Amino acid sequence: MSVRLECPQLDASNIVALGTPTRWTVAADRPGVETRVFLRQHAVRYPTPVRDWSSEPWLDVFPESPGEYALLVHWRDPASGTSGWAERAFIVGSGRRGFGLGDAGRRLAGGGALAVHAADLCPTEVTLGRDLRFWVPSGWEGSFFAASEAPIVEVLARETPASGTAWDVGANLGVYSVALARKVGKAGRVVCFEANPVCVYFLRVNLLVNHADNCEILPVALDDHEGEVPFSLNFGNSNLGVDLASPIFASKPGQRVLVPGRAADDLVKSGELSPPAVVKIDVEGAEGAVLRGMRETLARHRPRLLVEMHGRVAAEAACQVLDPFDYGYTVVPGGPSFARARDLLAAFPDQVWQVLARPR
Repeated sequence: MSVRLECPQLDASNIVALGTPTRWTVAADRPGVETRVFLRQHAVRYPTPVRDWSSEPWLDVFPESPGEYALLVHWRDPASGTSGWAERAFIVGSGRRGFGLGDAGRRLAGGGALAVHAADLCPTEVTLGRDLRFWVPSGWEGSFFAASEAPIVEVLARETPASGTAWDVGANLGVYSVALARKVGKAGRVVCFEANPVCVYFLRVNLLVNHADNCEILPVALDDHEGEVPFSLNFGNSNLGVDLASPIFASKPGQRVLVPGRAADDLVKSGELSPPAVVKIDVEGAEGAVLRGMRETLARHRPRLLVEMHGRVAAEAACQVLDPFDYGYTVVPGGPSFARARDLLAAFPDQVWQVLARPR
């Protein structure tokens, strides 16, 4: 029995560019063969299959970090009772030397292995501006860390009042948290919501080295109810995504973990947290659930919002919650403005937009 995997997004050197959703075909010699597919990323083999037992001839994989990968296919033939394994290696290239693109001597060919530099996988300190220092989990993340965040950080800082309370929902490594901490000052408070245990480790360090003493970390996922939330943790980068929250990120590979979830309204009503003046939300497609859990907070306290909306489906969930409230919306930086959430949704493409919502 032979099982083969093919992917049209791979180039002749078995490389796909970082950020490219890949669709794989799984072909067997005989009809009716069932397969389940696992992913290995460098030395980590994720125990949760990318796809469980199925006779479907295709699957989608969205790798989120560069380097060496392999799809491991466990197959079984009900007709003959036989089973076995097949493997297909490939490379995700970031454009940096050592990860394949632009470096033909290190490209995967003929079943060989890509030489990955340890420095690109190790924690790295980067500088943002003149005096901000941040530790990031890997060298490749550090290469785009500052440039990708700076314009949106500036927008958020302008919208944040001094001496108030700000929430950073999906704080990640703390870039927005530190900016908010500086803007609200010693009389203000920043609450950092971060459920990724890897990110919390770096977030603590980054708050410390940047003297953000007015920040507090809550290692929970904001949701529309209290309970456990299933997440996918990818060891190649610092992102943590709610399972199946967005069609863009639903096929992301990773280690499944359960994290505690809380609703923002419950935290405010119980007195555990002060209501926010500003809320930044970046939760990898789960923004609708976060907003559903803070309807009362939106109605009573009218915070300004900066929401990263991950594609049209996720935007629809967010806009359904926001539309009854009297907010105006602007895509930042430098994008169009909309009078209502329904107008924003009507123009929303199937891509990621940063949306600033101001109460009127």
